Amino acid sequence: MVAELLNASASGIAAMAADKLVNERAAVRSEHRADAVRTWRECVSSRLPFLAAAVSTACPRVFVEQARWAHTAYASRGGEPAALAFSASLECMRDVICEQLPPEAARLAATYVDHAIDSIRVSPPNPAPPMDASTRIGRLISRYLAAVLEGDRRAAAMLILDAARGDDGSAALPVRSLLLDVLVPAQIELGRMWHLNEATVAEEHFATATTQMVVSQLFSMLRFSPRNGLVAVAASVEGNAHDVGVRVLADLLEAEGWRVVYLGASVPAEDLAQAVDMFEADLLCVSAGLGSQLPAVARTIEAVRAAGRGRQVKIMVGGGGFAGTCESEADPLWRRFGADGFAANIDDGLRIAGQLCPAAKKTGRD
Repeated sequence: MVAELLNASASGIAAMAADKLVNERAAVRSEHRADAVRTWRECVSSRLPFLAAAVSTACPRVFVEQARWAHTAYASRGGEPAALAFSASLECMRDVICEQLPPEAARLAATYVDHAIDSIRVSPPNPAPPMDASTRIGRLISRYLAAVLEGDRRAAAMLILDAARGDDGSAALPVRSLLLDVLVPAQIELGRMWHLNEATVAEEHFATATTQMVVSQLFSMLRFSPRNGLVAVAASVEGNAHDVGVRVLADLLEAEGWRVVYLGASVPAEDLAQAVDMFEADLLCVSAGLGSQLPAVARTIEAVRAAGRGRQVKIMVGGGGFAGTCESEADPLWRRFGADGFAANIDDGLRIAGQLCPAAKKTGRD
């Protein structure tokens, strides 16, 4: 109920919090001038879905991790004044929630916001370091990123394909290594660059589209093991447009002998449940890129479990949306959702998939 109230009241809370921030904080008012209210309304509005998701899942870390991420971004873009203004925006958001929501709902939501404020105060922004370009892999990542940031997807693709064939003057690199050690880290580095205002949204979109193209080209160069009789369905949860990671996982599972039905980005819960039944899946792999998408993960698992094959299929979840939510080994969030496993990265995903579904001789399902 509290999460629903937050979602339903989001625009009003954001508007009032922005007004309060600009009216009460002279430094914010002078920093942003006439655009101050609009700027901070958008800031608060983008935080509220994460707060609602945290409350909905009873996991404060969902909001804490996103607030810390945003705090680092503000500090990188505008230094200490911007970081302080962001912290003040959280305080104003909390105050408005306390004023506008029913008392019990307000107390719960405010507690989650206070967790984030306290975390930011205790631990200052600490962005990840840039890639190390002193190794062959590091240099390849750097050259690949340079090509995509220059808008040259052909040059970017040829760097990877030449490395796979050994046409770059060095020994050929395994396709698996190019996927896991070059393309996935390149996407992570691009996210870091955007986070620190070193890359634009347009550059990030172009780079991601280029990486998707290169991953497709590498698929045919993988070495495929004989089919093991197991079927996996893989997709990004509804609302998650970022699917490079789960796509690479799907390709490598295919190489290990699985038959993988890869459905792509932002797949509705009911359609995923239908696909699990239609393709008689042994494993469902679901990715959430942001904490705000975690309620969609819960809905997806609920829909799958309620469908015909729901009791038999194993469900594995992963993605950046789960960052910070798995600190409790006794009761991690993914287990509360009804999943059978959680993969922190693609290597984990391959290992856990094998543990959840030991290979069986089901040659009739090839």
